[in-house]
Formats: sequence, C-alpha cells, structure tokens
Amino acid sequence: MALEDILKRIREDAHKEAEKIGKEAETRAEAILEETKKEAVSIREKLLEEGEASSQQERRRILTIANLESRKEILGRKQNLIESAFQKASNHLLHLSDAEYQAIVKKMLLGAVESGQEEVIISSGDEKRITPSFLEEVNKELAEKGRPGKLRLSPERRQFMGGFILRSSRKEIKCTFDSLLKESKDELEGEISRILFSGDKDSG
Repeated sequence: MALEDILKRIREDAHKEAEKIGKEAETRAEAILEETKKEAVSIREKLLEEGEASSQQERRRILTIANLESRKEILGRKQNLIESAFQKASNHLLHLSDAEYQAIVKKMLLGAVESGQEEVIISSGDEKRITPSFLEEVNKELAEKGRPGKLRLSPERRQFMGGFILRSSRKEIKCTFDSLLKESKDELEGEISRILFSGDKDSG
C-alpha cells in the first residue's frame, strides 16, 4: 500500500469519526445547556429580590461555563481521535513488509530527487532495506527517464521512523515518515476542527 493510500485512509476514517463525535457532542452540549438553563431559572427566581440585572448576569455566567465545558469535551475527543488515527498509521508503517516499504521509498525518491546526484541519509534501522543495491535500482530508473542517476548512500545515520533525507551541496530535503505524518496531522487537525465546529456560533 502506498504512503498516499495510507494517509488517505487515515483521513477518511478520521472524517467519519469526527462527524460521529460532532453529533454526539451536539447532543451532549444540548443536554448540558438544558440542565444549566433549568439551574439558571431556579437561580433567577432566587435572585429576583436582588434585582433583574443580577439575575441575568448570573444566567449568562452559567451558560458561558456550560458552553466552555462542552467545547472542552469536544476538543479533548478531537485530540484523542487524531492521536489514535496517527498511532495506527505509525504502527502500519512500522510493520510494512520489506517489499512494500521499498516500493514506497522508491516512489518517494523518484518524486523528490532534483539533481539526481544527492546523498541519501537513512536511519540505522533501515540499513538492511535501503542498501546501495536498492539505490542502484532507483538510479537505473532515473537514467531510463533521462535524468542523472547518481544517488549515493550517505555513511551518516539519523534517528527517524522511516523514509530518508536527500542531501545536496545546498540543502536537505526531509522525506521521513515522521515529517510527512506530522504535516498530514497538522492539516487533518484543521479539517477535523472545521467538521466539529462548523455549526459553532458565538452565544451572546
């Protein structure tokens, strides 16, 4: 399964779960508001002797607290949803077969290479999968596409979950699974927030 397919599945699952959470949270928020409205009415009656203004102020305070509590609950569930989705993605990537892993990395390399003469930095855990002979295959495909095929394996090793870093004389391009998942996670957090709070309106 390609990395794009994995991220797509995460996104689809997260969207479905976010919509479910959104509906449940709406029901929960309505229940909280109903309870606090009843409490506000009771307090209002008790405070009538002290004046209408004081009663209204207390009612607004209680409703504001209720809104904040329901929003906090939704945000907590959103964070749990996203963490769960990306933990599953990380586990999936860590348990790819060598053939699946190499197919993903090869596709990423072919798409990320600029000069075709970069150094490829890998993690110490990938020494048996991203080998000089593997890079020869990638270089061969680059050459078949009319591009320089002179990628070489760097002796340097860094700590990351998978993928690689392309280093040229001018810059480094991060194509590690860690960085790709983080980018997708940041994007997905925004999307899920829009789903959960699409109907949000300020309560005056």
